[in-house]
Amino acid sequence: MVRLPQGTIVLLCMVQVTSGNHCTTVHCHVTSGDHCTTVHGQVSQGNHCTTVHGQVTAGNHCTSVHCQVTSGNHCTTVHGYRWNHCASVHGQVTSGNHCTTVHGHVTSGDHCTTVHGQVSQGNHCTTVHGQVTAGNHCTSVHCQVTSGNHCTTVHGKFISGNHCTTVHGQVTSGNHCTTVHCQVSLGIHCTTVHGHVTSGNHCTTVHGQVTSGNHCNTVHCHVTSGNHCTTVHGQVSPGNHCTTVHGQVTSGNNCTSVYGHVT
Repeated sequence: MVRLPQGTIVLLCMVQVTSGNHCTTVHCHVTSGDHCTTVHGQVSQGNHCTTVHGQVTAGNHCTSVHCQVTSGNHCTTVHGYRWNHCASVHGQVTSGNHCTTVHGHVTSGDHCTTVHGQVSQGNHCTTVHGQVTAGNHCTSVHCQVTSGNHCTTVHGKFISGNHCTTVHGQVTSGNHCTTVHCQVSLGIHCTTVHGHVTSGNHCTTVHGQVTSGNHCNTVHCHVTSGNHCTTVHGQVSPGNHCTTVHGQVTSGNNCTSVYGHVT
């Protein structure tokens, strides 16, 4: 018999039996297997498992945080569910490897991330403040869905195709397209600035309308047609290597107009 000093409080956890080697029970449940730990919860089974404020971890090197079961190896769930190398944050179930959901829905596939939104599907996808990314290496910013590979939408709508970018506007289609402040670029290596749609390759519009053809430039409002054309403060130059200055249209090659009329 052991005589204890008066006033000593003894806490006994006489619930179940520990089995295996190097096991620990915390707050009354049984650990089974080797090097297992349960915290404020139930039984951990397998090796090097940990449960926190929740249920049973199954597998090796698993961790569950705030209530649910992790299964597999090297898993972590936060306020959520199970899988391998997956993490769910304030949301639903992660499926696949290296997935993460933030304040939202389920990530499926590998290396996916959703932020304040819905489900990312595919590999290396990211959604920000919005909807679902589909495909690989996609990113949507402020609200809409990216589809295809290496696509990005900013403050706008859908991009389809590869290496496309939309800024403050609508949809880019094709490869290596860029729209700035509102309209759609079509084709390859097109750029629109503060205006309308570029069609063709290597086109640029500035503060105006549509360029058609290759290597065209419009300055302050009108359309250039043909190759290597330039308009300044005026109208349309047809032909190649034309220039208008403060006036009207030059026609032909290597033409110049000064202060109003055509040379």
